[in-house]
Amino acid sequence: MNEPHAAAAEPGPLYAQVLESTRLLLTPGRSVPVDEIASHAWAHLTEQQRADAVSVLMTSYASQVHYEQAEQSHTRAASDPDVTTYLGDFDMAMLWDTHADTTSGPDETTVDRRALLNVLCEVELLRHRLAMARNETSQD
Repeated sequence: MNEPHAAAAEPGPLYAQVLESTRLLLTPGRSVPVDEIASHAWAHLTEQQRADAVSVLMTSYASQVHYEQAEQSHTRAASDPDVTTYLGDFDMAMLWDTHADTTSGPDETTVDRRALLNVLCEVELLRHRLAMARNETSQD
């Protein structure tokens, strides 16, 4: 959840063109808005490359929206004094027991998904609270 990712087997023409447009447009001492780089890259694709890139763009956009919503949710939770933890009573104990289980091989284990999700949400909550505290300290 930390960063949006669009899974792809290998970079396509859009990816290559964005890199090339970035290289061409960014010069020392000049900043360029991302939308200008994107427009330049899009303009240099063929019609077929554009058609092929639409699904990549939609996936990337959907991933970004999901990421932003998750970040907003975590920020609200981090600011809410009533949200103290995502952890259930036995989440940590179940994960520690899973970790200590020696019956499975070294590269495989079975984990309670809900407990793992709660622990991951707790880590995100702590990360946001730390970032907010650092931001408040830097503004003082």
